[in-house]
Amino acid sequence: MMLLWFHGNNSIPNRGRWAYHGASMRPSQPPPDVPGATDAERMDNAVRKLFTVSKDAYLREEDRLKRARDRKRPRTTREAV
Repeated sequence: MMLLWFHGNNSIPNRGRWAYHGASMRPSQPPPDVPGATDAERMDNAVRKLFTVSKDAYLREEDRLKRARDRKRPRTTREAV
C-alpha cells in the first residue's frame, strides 16, 4: 500500500489531501470447519489446531537450540580450570 501526498488542489471531493493508490484488499476466506458443540469448544479446537506441534519437530528444534547455545558458550579446558 502506498500513500501519496497530492500538491495543489485535490480534484476528488471529500477525500482530503491523502489518498491510497494501488491498495486492494483480498476477499476474506470463509472460516475453516472446526468440530465442537459450542462456540467456546470450537475456539479451543481451532487454537489447538494452530499451536499443536509434533513431538519430533519439538525435539529437533530443541536440539538445534542446544547446539547453537553450546557453540556460543566458551569452552573450558583443564588448564584453564
